[in-house]
Amino acid sequence: MILVPELHLEKVIAQWLPPSRGRSVQELGSHGGLSGARLWKIDYQEQSYCLRQLPDRPPAERLAEIHGFLDHLQSQQCQFTPRVMRTLRGETHIFENGHAWELLTWLPGAALPVKDLQGEQTKTALETLATVHILADSLRTSPEVSSGGSRGIQVRDSTLKGLSQDIYQARMAELIVTSDSLYAERCQRMFAALRSCLPIIQEEVAKVVQMPLPLRWILGDVHREHLLFTGNEVTGLIDFGAVRVDSPMTDVARLLGSTTLDDHEKWTAGLTAYTLIRRISPSELATMAAFDAGGVAVAANRWLHWLLVSDEEISHLAPSAVQERLCFLTTRLEAMIERGRAGVLPAG
Repeated sequence: MILVPELHLEKVIAQWLPPSRGRSVQELGSHGGLSGARLWKIDYQEQSYCLRQLPDRPPAERLAEIHGFLDHLQSQQCQFTPRVMRTLRGETHIFENGHAWELLTWLPGAALPVKDLQGEQTKTALETLATVHILADSLRTSPEVSSGGSRGIQVRDSTLKGLSQDIYQARMAELIVTSDSLYAERCQRMFAALRSCLPIIQEEVAKVVQMPLPLRWILGDVHREHLLFTGNEVTGLIDFGAVRVDSPMTDVARLLGSTTLDDHEKWTAGLTAYTLIRRISPSELATMAAFDAGGVAVAANRWLHWLLVSDEEISHLAPSAVQERLCFLTTRLEAMIERGRAGVLPAG
């Protein structure tokens, strides 16, 4: 990890918060996240903030889009999303030393391991997501789009077609055999499960790839690690780098999959909790298995690439975090093989 010199960090912080005797700064590193962002907790005049150094320099237009989304949620009195702080010049971000920086209000709570999530917490998580979707529904898209094919489904369909090619499978098998990675054995097991699952996942995705769906602002990458709990209550929702316009089912399937694994009862309870707040149409419900299973397959392929071809994206992660993610994906793929279908819930 490249350290940020103290004087440089002070220069960044001063863009938002003038020096103060009572200010404290705690470096948190990447805090176990995959985004590569580096975090600092800042306590300043009885308020806590999260300073984020993004791993790259995204276009200012993209940052404005994300911050506009968060501003909209705040204008709707959303209590569990952060407020984007303005610099002393009124800007939502700065570019410094090759990186983008932002300052957000600190949110209380902690992410829970999936084994510790109780049924009530899963329901609360889905209720929180439904609330965010309702609040985001009033944010207009540009250009304005109300329905159409899901980009997320189309990406899954395209990726799965590539994974089914003999040349890909032969190349991946060769990489695993010749790899000296600490995770080669785990990769081999996950790849075997992925190959076995591909036909049923492809079939599920192909059924809905052209289906017109309601398109709205979504979180794009909401999962268990991005929800902060205090008791059974969600008190924080973090990481908005994937915010975009797509089908809200992208979020619903992602969150259900990461919080319930393949527990039929928890999945049903979570989905019911969501629909009691925000209605899901029959066409949206029909895409659930495609979003979920297709997303697992795409993620498994991405991790195989990172571990066997280029580990730049995950070099900051502890081995235990890598093992946990591989175990999670393999378990989900093997569950599909066992039940003989992609969806956790029976079709229809």
